[in-house]
Amino acid sequence: MKKNMQRAMDRLDIDKGIRYIIRQLWKHNYRTAFSCQGGVGHADEAHVTYFFNSGDGWFEKKSFEYGFEIMPRNKCCSSNEKEGYQYCSRCGAGLNGHVAYFKPRF
Repeated sequence: MKKNMQRAMDRLDIDKGIRYIIRQLWKHNYRTAFSCQGGVGHADEAHVTYFFNSGDGWFEKKSFEYGFEIMPRNKCCSSNEKEGYQYCSRCGAGLNGHVAYFKPRF
């Protein structure tokens, strides 16, 4: 990883276990908003959220190869979307131009 990208990830406090996928997203012009490697002291599952209108389609095609699935929207999402949130506070689905993927724990 290039030193300037490493420094950016350090400044943004991106978890070391998810940096490989964030690096790939950035290389494909995705604007990321939230990410977590999952595990102890973190959310249960690894997840990545990005802006819908960014990127070149790479992650939508390749996400399954990295073990990621899109977070489905649920009934709980509609009230959070009206409030302008970026993700649903109950289920984690992306809202208002954000798309969220998660990596299920097996």
